[in-house]
Amino acid sequence: MPPTECRFQKNLKPEDAAAALEADRCHNCSITLGELLKDGKFLEICGEEYISDLTTGQDYSVAIALCPDCHRQAHLDAGGNHSPCHVNARRSREWIDWPEKEADRLAAHERSG
Repeated sequence: MPPTECRFQKNLKPEDAAAALEADRCHNCSITLGELLKDGKFLEICGEEYISDLTTGQDYSVAIALCPDCHRQAHLDAGGNHSPCHVNARRSREWIDWPEKEADRLAAHERSG
């Protein structure tokens, strides 16, 4: 199976990728690189988003190593479809898309209540 399409990897610096791979295990499920290699699989690099300023919502991502299954899961949106951006996929799953989406959700809730 080909690696998961991931926009985070397009601007990844080699030193950030190396740092993410140092632990030799998946950041989410902790399967080791050795265990993956037995099945012909490798660790893949993705990002993990952090909020650095809660007042502005400014965020940043750091490189993490994921097994292929966890990487694929990280890129699934609320509809179970692949999104090349892990942040958009997560926001879709958690209903924290953009302010307009949240406003739409709240308005729908008020109409139903």
